[in-house]
Amino acid sequence: MVHPKPPQPPEATPMPSALDIMRHMAGQNPVFKFLQIEILEAEHGRARFAMAVRREVTNTFGNCHGGITFAFADICFGFTANAARNEKGVSSSAEIHWLAPGLVGDRLIGDVREVWHEGRNGLYDVTITNEHTGTVVAIVHGRMRFVGGRVLDA
Repeated sequence: MVHPKPPQPPEATPMPSALDIMRHMAGQNPVFKFLQIEILEAEHGRARFAMAVRREVTNTFGNCHGGITFAFADICFGFTANAARNEKGVSSSAEIHWLAPGLVGDRLIGDVREVWHEGRNGLYDVTITNEHTGTVVAIVHGRMRFVGGRVLDA
């Protein structure tokens, strides 16, 4: 007598790479495109980005506008958070400490790391440095709220 096989659970769908998720997000994000941000490194829970300071993003005094620095950091930690588990999330709060100006011609580097994640919440730190001088331009602490759903289907 042949016994039927018990039902098997469906095979788990492999998760896309963090870089694939971020590239997908970049293609959908007009601010990412306007700021001409580059993804330099991407891992699940850690990433590095770059942004050149252009005249179009400076304030009255020729420094990178604080809101632009903040937007750069927000994109850095938002992309990193969404790519960590391929789960849609939105920024729910953030705090920035501006420490030095970015000038036209400077290239800012945003290094992000996931500090904590539990349930639907996550905390991310971003350190923005001037690539040419090594000076820390800003430090940002961001909080994400995960709203469910995949960013990118495998």
